[in-house]
Amino acid sequence: MTPFSGAGPTETGFVKPDVVAPGAHMVSMVKTATSWARENRDARIRGEFYQIAGTSSAAAVTSGVVALMLEANPTMTPNQVKYAMMAAARPAAYADGALAWSIFSTRRGAD
Repeated sequence: MTPFSGAGPTETGFVKPDVVAPGAHMVSMVKTATSWARENRDARIRGEFYQIAGTSSAAAVTSGVVALMLEANPTMTPNQVKYAMMAAARPAAYADGALAWSIFSTRRGAD
């Protein structure tokens, strides 16, 4: 789990987040002429490929898996999608022992 991810449990005892997705050590294309690329030269792998991290990366991974799930079963409700993602996940913990409900498995979730 990355330091920028939210940890649970909440003050009322709920384990959160419900699911987490990969968002660290991701590879993305970034135009080298952008200010971000100039400010993050050490993240460059080669060409326009950069190592990135963040909740935006995790959201993209999750959205892609949800799209695959809905392609396979277009009648799924949002609650059914959430349940399927949680059922396909595995327990997780932060390095400091804080809890997360699960790490989403893209392979199991899309099946």
